Amino acid sequence: MHPQSETPRKRAEQLPVSRRMLGRFALGASLASLAPFPAIGAVSAAPRFSVMGWALRGVPFERQLDVISRAGYQGIELTNEFRNWSKAELNDAASRIRSHGLVVDAMAGVRTGFARLGDTAQFLSELSQVIDSAGLLGCKRIILVSGAAPTDMAPAQQQAGVADALRKAADLAGAASIELLIEPIDPFENRTAFLTGARQAKEILGQVGKPNVKILYDIFHEQRAFGNVLETLELLIKDIALIHIADSPQRGAPGTGELNFAAIYRTLARLGYSDWIAMEFYPDGDPVAPLDVARHQAIEAMAR
Repeated sequence: MHPQSETPRKRAEQLPVSRRMLGRFALGASLASLAPFPAIGAVSAAPRFSVMGWALRGVPFERQLDVISRAGYQGIELTNEFRNWSKAELNDAASRIRSHGLVVDAMAGVRTGFARLGDTAQFLSELSQVIDSAGLLGCKRIILVSGAAPTDMAPAQQQAGVADALRKAADLAGAASIELLIEPIDPFENRTAFLTGARQAKEILGQVGKPNVKILYDIFHEQRAFGNVLETLELLIKDIALIHIADSPQRGAPGTGELNFAAIYRTLARLGYSDWIAMEFYPDGDPVAPLDVARHQAIEAMAR
């Protein structure tokens, strides 16, 4: 994920944990203790396909919906598009998304990373705001990135603090039946990031111990950071709830770089992956054609 540039936030958005959030914590902690987690994680028999909107660089939101729908996709993923929308504008956007036959399958928008342990209250406050927006948009999954690694703690202490912050986030999200997806970002894109790989994400999930916290496996970031994409898929598939697709090293369409996407898709099919697959590459020219080709390539490879 590579979020769009962001506008200054209103002062009210900087408030610490509120009474409303405390109520969510209590309800979320209760719901998160149930097994299985209600309404989250149920998947269809075959993967569904979406597009991360920010990757359609320079394309207005309404045009994005048209492009994604015409290319045969079922979902759109959002980053910061909704940040300054009013409640009425969020409701209007939800209506327009539905009119194109799409859903918001995941959204980002929490600016403060969960690894910034001195800013956990701010992280949770921003998450609460995104949960409110997600509810109006009909989205049940929120993408989180770690932000910068703490520099004044031993690694074990850092990871324990991160797990604690994510447990609080999971309880907050649980009250709204929201699933949290933690996304590693490769150090070439963000050299200060705490969470840089999927195997580290798996370790964190083990410490968090919440069923509504899963991994967003970004093929592009994992290849750039560590490689061994297929082996990591084999090891972590049960903890992966979303796949992001772009070829490495230039974030091009599948087949334009160094990755063998036919092998990746065949592996996903063999492992029984049936959740969302989101295209996050830079399409050349009219984006409808390359997006349509990428979707068909995935479907055909997974059917073999």
